[in-house]
Amino acid sequence: MKRSMIGILGWWAVLGMLMMTFNGCGGSDKTPSASDGSMASTDVGSPAKAPNGASGNGNASIALPATPLNITGGASQSKVGMSWTASVGAAGYRVHRDGVFLNVVTTPSFLDVGLNASTLYCYSISAVDAAGNESLPSAPVCITTLAVLDAAAPTILSTSPASLATEVQTDPLTISAVFSETMNVLSVINASSFTVSGVNGTISYEAATSTVTFTPSLALTPGTMYTATISGNAADVAGNRLGADHVWNFTTTAAPVVTLPAVVSTNPVKNGTNVSVSSVLTAVFSEPMDPLTVMNPSCFTVNHGVAGLVSYDIPSRTATFTPSAPLAPATVYTGTICNNAQDLAGNKMTANHVWNFTTAP
Repeated sequence: MKRSMIGILGWWAVLGMLMMTFNGCGGSDKTPSASDGSMASTDVGSPAKAPNGASGNGNASIALPATPLNITGGASQSKVGMSWTASVGAAGYRVHRDGVFLNVVTTPSFLDVGLNASTLYCYSISAVDAAGNESLPSAPVCITTLAVLDAAAPTILSTSPASLATEVQTDPLTISAVFSETMNVLSVINASSFTVSGVNGTISYEAATSTVTFTPSLALTPGTMYTATISGNAADVAGNRLGADHVWNFTTTAAPVVTLPAVVSTNPVKNGTNVSVSSVLTAVFSEPMDPLTVMNPSCFTVNHGVAGLVSYDIPSRTATFTPSAPLAPATVYTGTICNNAQDLAGNKMTANHVWNFTTAP
């Protein structure tokens, strides 16, 4: 009987140990706490942020505010203003310029100041809710600030001949003025904008050098004082006028040196090959020419009976022969400028100018 009791007690001890082991492995349903001495804790700080559309803490997605849409804007020389449609759930908006954070605003509008004129700036906007969650940024909106307005009147930097110049050669002679800035072409080439006393002529303007040129129709008279005038109505491209007429005098020499005209270049070039059959012929003179003598049909010719139209451009001193039909292929042609072509003083070339070229096969 004694041994049976000992056996029963032994089994109870084993069963108790098994139950203790089972409880240790399975745990209890009691939540650990600091009073238990356990390490469990919970973050009760700021809600998880999800800028750029990221999800939250992994347990649930955070509802982000809507990305700002319909961004429009305008600019002055130093400011850019923008507005957009208010985003659902937004408490504010983050503004970036050229990828750099600028500011947070609480309304769907923004004014950027202190900018450079004539400069491109690109902006993106993102919405932020009250918890600090940020939407995806908007597509960039790029705006160029305005150029600084030109309110300065143009001036004349120099003239040729210079004011009060004497012994001015008349052959060849053009009268010109250089402006301080680019001018409105129409304001400087009309007949009343540039005049020379008692002289008819043509007016041209070269934007690259801001130079207006008066080319007399005939050579000026030796030993004579002339007055040149640029009208005060001449205006720059912004509309600013010269203001007052610019007037200067010069006197031609009593003993002008005779300068004979010459052809200084041609196209096609002399002895050129593989010339296109659709080419036109040009010849550039060394000085202004009398257009009537150059455009005479018998003065600028092409052999093989080629018919064509001759024209003369006064500003570039260029005569052009435009064939009436394409030239023949693989053919040697001869262009001729006659020696009767005259400059404005009536001086002729010393001889015909003749050159050859060969068309492409």
